[in-house]
Amino acid sequence: ALVSSHPFGTGNAHYKIGSLEQPRWVDTVPYGCFKKEVFKKIGLWNEKFVRSYDMDFHSRLREKGGKILLVPKIVIYYYIRSNFKDSWKHNFLDGIWITFPLKFHVKTFSWRHFMPLFFVFGLIGLVILSLFSPIFLWLFLLIISLYFLVNMCCSFKIAIKEKNGRLFFVMPLAFAIRHISYGLGSIWGLIKLII
Repeated sequence: ALVSSHPFGTGNAHYKIGSLEQPRWVDTVPYGCFKKEVFKKIGLWNEKFVRSYDMDFHSRLREKGGKILLVPKIVIYYYIRSNFKDSWKHNFLDGIWITFPLKFHVKTFSWRHFMPLFFVFGLIGLVILSLFSPIFLWLFLLIISLYFLVNMCCSFKIAIKEKNGRLFFVMPLAFAIRHISYGLGSIWGLIKLII
């Protein structure tokens, strides 16, 4: 839950990080409420999707000139996966359903959804390229070191804020699971487009 509500874990998804004091126009919200006329204008949920149907709907809404207002006074309780294994599976599937909808010519994502894909794909690419030149190994090590540093800083801040020293040791793994499984899922979604 701490990973999913932290900018390092979830980007600028304001409905997750709770960073607003006033209502704000956003790209997506969970469990949005819409007037009946909106569905008549842009259509219903895309039933081809196992996931990402809300982002698809919101994308079509914005393309037709609609807006989505996040009202911070509205509170929703969402229970996240409670262990690393289930979290890995959930994030992997979320990653698939960010890239796989391209098969249906649907854009359901924003820049924050691509960051894990670029990160993991970049690391894999650098490992492969390091077989041909040591400079790519150094670049790989630099990126991993920077990631580790940012991860540790964010984990330390969370541990301090939550007044729980154990989080300093758990959060780095939780963040890594979020980023790597989501990135691998996004890569698998792209592969599914081809096969």
